Amino acid sequence: MIGADPEAPWPPPLVPWETDCMSLTNITRGMLATGHPKWGFLIYRCTYDGQADWDAFMDAHKIEAGTTLEAVGRILRLPPYLQWTVADDKASLDGASKGAVRDRFCEWVATRSNERDGPGAGREDAPAKLPWYRYCLYVDKECLDSLRRETLRSGNVWLYGHLVLIDSEFGRRDVEDSYIPSEEELEEHREEMEELLEDGISPERLGGA
Repeated sequence: MIGADPEAPWPPPLVPWETDCMSLTNITRGMLATGHPKWGFLIYRCTYDGQADWDAFMDAHKIEAGTTLEAVGRILRLPPYLQWTVADDKASLDGASKGAVRDRFCEWVATRSNERDGPGAGREDAPAKLPWYRYCLYVDKECLDSLRRETLRSGNVWLYGHLVLIDSEFGRRDVEDSYIPSEEELEEHREEMEELLEDGISPERLGGA
């Protein structure tokens, strides 16, 4: 499974046919602009009904992340800097509301520092350049119950279900300024990704050299 590698070189090296013109470019650019060598989402665990269910969710989430990175042509460059950090505190998070988690996340972002979080974290523009300090994942029992895995003929795993993405800037912007894709657009994107995975991944299909 993919995950952070403390021995990964910095800055992230370019590799054959992976270029900054490809998908997820902003993640790499944000890390380079700030010098902050990590990306991903802080995951808030808000259900403690069963450890086995939680472990299955995390395993499937990591497998699906690897599948997606391969599908968009970033499997070599981004995984060494991907963090899997879980806020795990049953006393304060079990059954916590989304609003409570947002407040907690905002406080965590506001108190970031180079000392606590690593180089570049203390920059004023870090939340604007790094999704790590803008969004977090909220996982409750409903999310775990929605999880369904499907193994494609290619051997890749597609993860079905839903998570809750919390935006620390929610309520601070004009909603009309935000683009929200329709259900039809999301379904079309999912079908395109499935076709890529079924057919196998190639540089030509993904826009590489």
